[in-house]
Amino acid sequence: MRVKAALVALALVLSSFSLSAGASTQKTILLTGFSASKSSLNARQQTQLTSFADIQIVEEISCIGFVKAKAKASDRSLALSRAKAACSFVSKMHPFANTAFKAEAARKASDLGKVRVTLSVVPDEVVTIQPIPVDPFETPFPSSFTKTEIINRALAQVKAYVQAQTRSTEISLVYQDTIPQSERTWMNGLVSFLKTSFPADNPAFVPVIIVASTDEFIVAEAKKRNLQYYEPGFCGRITTYENYCASLGWAGLNYKDSIEKKIPINESPRRSVLAHEFFHVWHKSIDGSTSGNNKDPRSPEGMPLWFMEGNANFFGFALTHHSGFANYTQGRETQVDAYMRQNTDPLSSHIGWSDNNPYGIGQASAEYLVASVGVAKVLDVYRKLGKGMLFADAFESSIGISVAEYYKKFEAARASFTK
Repeated sequence: MRVKAALVALALVLSSFSLSAGASTQKTILLTGFSASKSSLNARQQTQLTSFADIQIVEEISCIGFVKAKAKASDRSLALSRAKAACSFVSKMHPFANTAFKAEAARKASDLGKVRVTLSVVPDEVVTIQPIPVDPFETPFPSSFTKTEIINRALAQVKAYVQAQTRSTEISLVYQDTIPQSERTWMNGLVSFLKTSFPADNPAFVPVIIVASTDEFIVAEAKKRNLQYYEPGFCGRITTYENYCASLGWAGLNYKDSIEKKIPINESPRRSVLAHEFFHVWHKSIDGSTSGNNKDPRSPEGMPLWFMEGNANFFGFALTHHSGFANYTQGRETQVDAYMRQNTDPLSSHIGWSDNNPYGIGQASAEYLVASVGVAKVLDVYRKLGKGMLFADAFESSIGISVAEYYKKFEAARASFTK
């Protein structure tokens, strides 16, 4: 059994662990409509590029501005600027793709003054099967493993769970008109992925996600739909930077700082909050919540925050990673690694909001749970809470060990999460 398990172990190696994928295909568009000495993109060109580049995973972006064979330096500079503008626009939608732009002599007179944009597209991720000498998670909750091993194992478990889903759920995505199309493209793509990732137990459940740059817009949309929100603002606090939170049936994301300063939303932590809050909306629909807020985490009925926020952190990063719109390890570095390298307090001291920050250590816990027993058993805890079980009973029934025993195993493995 040990040899068989080792031979069929899935090694899902993505991002900095080398994406294994089918042969890339190329998709090309010729961008026209530049006027006089202008190098910036007009609205029509931006719309063309948005539609053209609305692809799940792109490896390479190449942009060529065409000029005459013996063009003046100023003409070559203009062509190069146009190519750079086109590549810059597309790269906002695909921040992890390699980008190259240049000016080149046109082979056809009809191409003069135009820009050719080429995308190298990865059609399908491939999960490779390779032998490994020892799988530390063959026995659940090992005390020794590497950071790479737990990440690969946990991500593979999520990938397998998502691929096995046969149902989908509708998600209502509402935008304030201040959200640019370049940001809506990746948000639309991520939401399309989320629809088939964690189908709601109740087919009639349609979560609402409101994306905006002002609290006022989110509150107005929540009122229009009779959704519960918390004043001040929509999340119990006025947004001064950015604000994201979930309530029963809906989530609000205020990207105020990014939108006002025109900063592209292209790093993993801020992209993944959409999936993070979606996960909260999803579990609230099945865990027995009767209001937008979680039950008191210190009560027997409530979830400790290392479980509630840690799972949302992990699944938020993992689902955004698998959708192709962010990098799991980049997000993990800002959460798990950064926190656990400077904090030695035990997992058991991350119960309520007055305790330690639950996000990073909770994400490590979620990796440990998913890598050891799989996604379905972790999600089963929420379903049992929805049936009236206390957290400790739901956890032990689903995970197979008591919360007290789990705390011991987590602390015994603590050094492995960052090595």
